Amino acid sequence: MNNFLSPDNWSWTPILEQQHKSLLSEFEQFDPTQWIANREQKIDQSGLWSFVPFMVRGQRIESYLQRCPTVAMLLNTVPMFDNCTFSIMGPDSKIDPHQGHSDQHLRVHLCLKTQGTAWIQVGDEKQHWQTGKVLIFQDRETHSTANPGTEDRVVLLFDVLKKDYYDHLIKSTL
Repeated sequence: MNNFLSPDNWSWTPILEQQHKSLLSEFEQFDPTQWIANREQKIDQSGLWSFVPFMVRGQRIESYLQRCPTVAMLLNTVPMFDNCTFSIMGPDSKIDPHQGHSDQHLRVHLCLKTQGTAWIQVGDEKQHWQTGKVLIFQDRETHSTANPGTEDRVVLLFDVLKKDYYDHLIKSTL
């Protein structure tokens, strides 16, 4: 079973991948003291896992978006965003297997920075992040991550509604 979906199925993935260097520059303007530690109680982790939020449960965080015009542009380009953050995983860190809250959306990662050793496993399938490349998976599936490297792994992380659920929402409003 393929637990990762092909980025080729979405028209916006080339736009994201073309912007990865601009997004990395925007990320690098944040001092680590401005990162927010991720302390989700249901997820066991070791090491550093932090984020810089741009949208949480559909609510835009304008104070961060003002500093990141490329992220703001992408939020306007891909209207199905629900959550959007820079997700930072420190060196020698891991996040134990866990599941997302909903089966109505997909989780998208655009890798901005990695040494190539950081990985994510969804179900029984493991992939390494590659700088400038998108990974898409069902967040409700059990997944875990690790960064055994000596540098931070940084991704732009966001959610999009699954196409079938999005189509259902559109039809229900007609």
